[in-house]
Amino acid sequence: MHSELSEALEAYRKDSEDVMWPHITEELADVCIRIFNACGEYELDLETAIENKMEKNKARGYKYGGRRI
Repeated sequence: MHSELSEALEAYRKDSEDVMWPHITEELADVCIRIFNACGEYELDLETAIENKMEKNKARGYKYGGRRI
């Protein structure tokens, strides 16, 4: 997961504008695939974890200078 995310960051830093976003998108897809594979392998309920995290984030208020990002 980490290596794929690092590849997305590297593409952002090094690629020209016309190839940067497709390359980043491809690497982010790889991140998701690895995460989904890990969740399947270890029987982790990612959907519930995401829903719970979104609710938790709503309750904690705004950050980063008072604006949502």
